[in-house]
Amino acid sequence: MAAEGLDAKLLDTPDAMVSDGDPSVEASGPAKPALPPPPPKPKLRNLYWDIVKAEVTSGTIWEKFAEDEEAKPAAGGLADLFKKDASSSGGTGSETRDAVLDQYVTKLSEIFVNQPAKAKESESAKKPAKKRAPTRVALIDVKRANNIGIMLARFRLPYFKIRDAVLLVDKELLSLEKVTSLLQFAPEDEEIAAVKSYSGDPKLLGDAEQYFREMLCVPRLPSRLQAIHATWQFDTYVEEQQKLMEAVSSACRELEACAPLQQIFRVVLELGNALNDGTARGGAKGFRLNILLKLNQVKASDNSITLLNYVAQLLRAKDPAILEFDKLLPSLESASRVTVQVLRAGESAVRKAATQIVDELAAHAKLPPATFPSPPHLDGETPVVITDRFQEVVKPFADRAQKISDDVVEELEKTLQSFEDTASFYGEDPSSPECGPDSFFSIFHSFAKLLQAADRDNERKRVTEERRVRREEEAKKRLEMLKKKKQASSFASLKTGDVDDIVEKIRAKRVAEKRAELLEKALEGSSAGSEAGSGSLGPASASAPLSRSTGPSSSSSTGGSRSHAPHRQLSSSEKPIEVA
Repeated sequence: MAAEGLDAKLLDTPDAMVSDGDPSVEASGPAKPALPPPPPKPKLRNLYWDIVKAEVTSGTIWEKFAEDEEAKPAAGGLADLFKKDASSSGGTGSETRDAVLDQYVTKLSEIFVNQPAKAKESESAKKPAKKRAPTRVALIDVKRANNIGIMLARFRLPYFKIRDAVLLVDKELLSLEKVTSLLQFAPEDEEIAAVKSYSGDPKLLGDAEQYFREMLCVPRLPSRLQAIHATWQFDTYVEEQQKLMEAVSSACRELEACAPLQQIFRVVLELGNALNDGTARGGAKGFRLNILLKLNQVKASDNSITLLNYVAQLLRAKDPAILEFDKLLPSLESASRVTVQVLRAGESAVRKAATQIVDELAAHAKLPPATFPSPPHLDGETPVVITDRFQEVVKPFADRAQKISDDVVEELEKTLQSFEDTASFYGEDPSSPECGPDSFFSIFHSFAKLLQAADRDNERKRVTEERRVRREEEAKKRLEMLKKKKQASSFASLKTGDVDDIVEKIRAKRVAEKRAELLEKALEGSSAGSEAGSGSLGPASASAPLSRSTGPSSSSSTGGSRSHAPHRQLSSSEKPIEVA
């Protein structure tokens, strides 16, 4: 190489780095293949702990771990050297534990690798895509169509079955409630025209449109449904109207025949005239009924009782059965809820129902023969011919309904006339707007309740007063018995020894009194003797002691001995004993 003029030192210099695409590289020869990049480290699952800051680790176990980490030998030959020394020494030092730890750390990346979540296969990918249903054709208002759909769902019948039930006037399938629903959602003229003008596929129509299409063959559908509804409802109208009229008529008859009520009116009239005596209101021949509800407002001067309570007291004293006069008026309460307007409205409903039935029957008779071809069913059934049975079912009922309607009108006029007569009988003006059946009968019904309440109040007060008097009498009797018991106990406490003591005391007292009497006599005798010794006694005075000494208790022997009584001291046994 020296002979060729080459410097051997230059051959030892490293190759210069040449960028890709440099033309000089291509000229000099093929480049060395690039080394593959190192594989990326797998992403592991994280451990979400709280880290101790470096400045806080001083003097802790973490500081010791940091020192061990810094003293850890580099990988390669030194690591092998440590392994060799550890194995030769046979110990289980920290170096061996570090190797085990490194091994587990390596496995850690395999066990706790964070696998990316597998994308769930969508339901649409699993299931085959369904064919999109064709769009339904809506010919009527959406809200109304929804309401019609809800109504049809309650039938649970195919639409052509509903149509056939209307044509056949089938009462089993068409209840009053269902006829009411059909009448509420009967197709209007614009809706009928829209359905008739539709020339597309019938299966694309909505539920309401399909139902209307089925009902196109029913002649005069709205008026027909009204007639069917009136037919089903007619008997109910008549029954309710008859109940109202009967309640008013019965109440009128009962009021005119109620004798206890007339007695009450007589009592109220007498008491009212007594209170109004001397005034312009006195001497009345009668009174308006509204005063019956104001009797409880007239109170006594001490507010202890009202005039209504007073009337109740009088009636109970006279005949308690009068207070229960409402038992003779069983129709009064129901009649008190009836007004002339209600009676007229009920009569109008009956007449209107009968008229609807008769008019629709007459209109139906003018139609072509009662057979109608059924349109092709949506489910592919063969069209059939349907017979209209409206005339057959409704005509017998129409004849009866018209007669019943006329009877109801006539009966109502009789009822109103009966009410006017009864109102006039009790002095009321039936032509007055305030004098309707409800207000008229309510006065009697309310008065009966008020009068009975006043009677119960009187009875409660009476029972309370009787209890008070009875308690006072019982208390007085107990007091007298207690006094008698005390006296009896005082006499019973006197034993035999007590009686002897009392007798002894009485005797001692009597002895003391006798001795005092004798002592007094002795003193008088001694004073008389001294006067006689002095020679100053006269004949009259000398005879006095002699007369006293002639008594049965005196004698010559005792008289001489007692003359010395004032000079003798009484012994303790002879002293008088006082009795308390």
